[in-house]
Amino acid sequence: MTLPPVILHQCLSNSLYHYTLSHHFRVRVSNSVLPNSVIFPVAGVAFIVLIPPSPITHYKPNTSKLDTGLQQNIDKFIQIHRHCYVLVPSKYGPEMFSLVQESFLHTKLQVLPVNSPEDAVKAMSDISKLLCKPVVNVMYERFDTMLKSQMTDGVFESILSQIGLDQHHILDICVSLGSSLTFELPCPCHRLE
Repeated sequence: MTLPPVILHQCLSNSLYHYTLSHHFRVRVSNSVLPNSVIFPVAGVAFIVLIPPSPITHYKPNTSKLDTGLQQNIDKFIQIHRHCYVLVPSKYGPEMFSLVQESFLHTKLQVLPVNSPEDAVKAMSDISKLLCKPVVNVMYERFDTMLKSQMTDGVFESILSQIGLDQHHILDICVSLGSSLTFELPCPCHRLE
C-alpha cells in the first residue's frame, strides 16, 4: 500500500513532527513552502505549527500583538491554502491561543491547541483523513440524513412550541414551509476537486 504524501518545511525535518509523520505518510521535505508548515496535498489541507521562540512581542494582557513576521506568514498562508489551521502548543498558554484566534477571527483560519508534537500529528492526520474526497462526501451525506430525520421527528415542532406557539400556528408554519424543512447542508466537496 502506498502511503499518502505530506510536504514538510525544512525547519521541521529534524523534529519529532517529521519522525511521527513518517510512520503513516510519505514525507517530503521542502524549502519552498512557508516556515513551520505541514501540507497534506491529497486532502487539500495545510497546518502551521507555532514553534519557539515566542511569537508574542511585548506581552501585556488585553494589548498583546503577534510578531509581525508571524502575522505576515499566517496571512500569506491563508491566501495560499483553502483549508488552513494553526496549531498552538499548550506551553504558550491560553493567552497565545486567544491572541491568534482573535487576530484571524475574520478569516477561514482554524486555531487548534495541542499538548505535544504527537498530539499535533494526530490532529493533523485526523483532519486530513476527514477532508479526503470519499470520506468528506460520506460525512456530509450522513449529516444531511441526520438533519433531515431530526426535522421530521418533531424537533422542529418542539422548538416552535418552546417559543410559545400553539399547535395551530405550528401546523400553519410547517404546512407553509412544506418541503423546505428538509434542506441540504452546504457541501464543500465540490471545492476539493
